[in-house]
Amino acid sequence: MLSQSDVIELVRDRLYPLFKAERERLAWLDLWMHWEHEPIDLPANASREQRNLRDLARTPWLGLVVASTSQAQVVDGFRSPDQLENSTAWAIWERNRFGAKQHPIHYAANGYGYCYGKAVPGEINGERRARLTAVDPSHAIAVYADELEDEWPAYVLHGRPYGSTWLMKLYDDEYEYIVSVGSDGGDVEFIEWRQHAVGVTPFVRYAPFQDLKGRAVGEVEPFINLAKRLNKNVHDRLLAQHYNSWKIRTASGIDLGKGLKEPGPDSSPDEWARYAAEIEKRRIRLGQSDMLVARDPNTKFSTLDETPLEGFVRVDESDQKTLAAVSQTPITAFAELSNVSADTIAEIRNGWAQKVAMRCAGMADGHAQLLRLGAHIEGDDAAANDFRSRITWQDLQIRSLSQAADGLGKIAQMLQVPVQALWPLIPGVEKADVDEWKQIAAEGDALTGLAGLLNEQAADEPSF
Repeated sequence: MLSQSDVIELVRDRLYPLFKAERERLAWLDLWMHWEHEPIDLPANASREQRNLRDLARTPWLGLVVASTSQAQVVDGFRSPDQLENSTAWAIWERNRFGAKQHPIHYAANGYGYCYGKAVPGEINGERRARLTAVDPSHAIAVYADELEDEWPAYVLHGRPYGSTWLMKLYDDEYEYIVSVGSDGGDVEFIEWRQHAVGVTPFVRYAPFQDLKGRAVGEVEPFINLAKRLNKNVHDRLLAQHYNSWKIRTASGIDLGKGLKEPGPDSSPDEWARYAAEIEKRRIRLGQSDMLVARDPNTKFSTLDETPLEGFVRVDESDQKTLAAVSQTPITAFAELSNVSADTIAEIRNGWAQKVAMRCAGMADGHAQLLRLGAHIEGDDAAANDFRSRITWQDLQIRSLSQAADGLGKIAQMLQVPVQALWPLIPGVEKADVDEWKQIAAEGDALTGLAGLLNEQAADEPSF
């Protein structure tokens, strides 16, 4: 157990400075992951009209990259390969409503590179139960003795802001220490301590992809410069569209100042303003059906062509393809493709499917670790030590239902795979649906057998 002075020193000198620096980095990533990222730089004297066009150019490209991965990650079970039913730890998942909480976990972990899950003892109807919580990475910092090898962190600092201070909890493997921290981290006040008695620091880190240096790489930070290029492309197109996307009529040989006396160099600003206003009144304003006629035979009319927008569109499409390639996001997420076969679309989505599978493997490790910790808290030793059970995922790859049915039908017919074994492979079908179908099929078989038995008995009865 740490002393009060040890807690204050640890928080003030080590953990809070790390927490503050990481929070600032995550705040920057959060802007790019959503829709409030840094705008394009404009001159200080930019007009309101130009600032509005700049704001219109901001597009959440990287949020789409994160969402395309996260939306394909939906957990539907936790079981051993040799078991048909879910592990007993799955009840902890359902009790803590992680069916809904998994989505913000996946979005945060894919976007920032990591997030946390927390499991602490609770109580329901007098029984000890595990309470699972999804933790925003900007509200916690975990430190490990070895980033790669250690399953559990040595310390975690977790809290929320209250006005100008943070109310935070420092966790180790046996206790939680509650402290108040000033926003600058210099004023740390010890409040109290409690024993959680979990046996490990009760936090799990979700890191879908972690390299051998211990860096948890998300789907935002590597692509920010490319997203800036895309925003600039949109901004340039909006400028051309707003100011130069129509033909301009011109006339030469017309003296708009004829009959007016031009002010001299010593004239007052008011005289120049009146002269300019009179010239403005004489400008030709045309409606759609107006015809230009000039009395002076030297007058010539012509037009200035509009700025073509096709070049801006092509550059934008090129950078979208680059973002799709380097982030392994299907180009169909950014733009519609025409005259493309189903096989070509499948090939386009192949890299994305491999990325999703890789990130699912990293995410599944975090979910399984959290469920084992929850089972340990509830005293379910068998589930807590079950390292064979694994997270199962719904198949959410977007495919034609008719194509899936055709493929699964051929597998059943040509490879003699039992039809019921193929039901979980139907796109969008959950395990609960499969269980219900199996029950209906079993009841149908029982009714069919009963009807057959009654028919046999009726056939054996003597006729009169």
